[in-house]
Amino acid sequence: MGKIIHSRLFGIDLIIVNSETTTRELLDKHSANYPTRPVIRTNELAGLAFNTVLLPYGET
Repeated sequence: MGKIIHSRLFGIDLIIVNSETTTRELLDKHSANYPTRPVIRTNELAGLAFNTVLLPYGET
């Protein structure tokens, strides 16, 4: 099994990183290159809009 695996599940792209050193490099050194979290409208409808895990990057 490789260090980085890509899979598509129900139309959603999943990236699985299977190495701590690779994960640290991606998060520490390259995190400014990655976009914010996706906005999921169904969470707003369900009253989960202010869930810490789902918040976009920013001041909040």
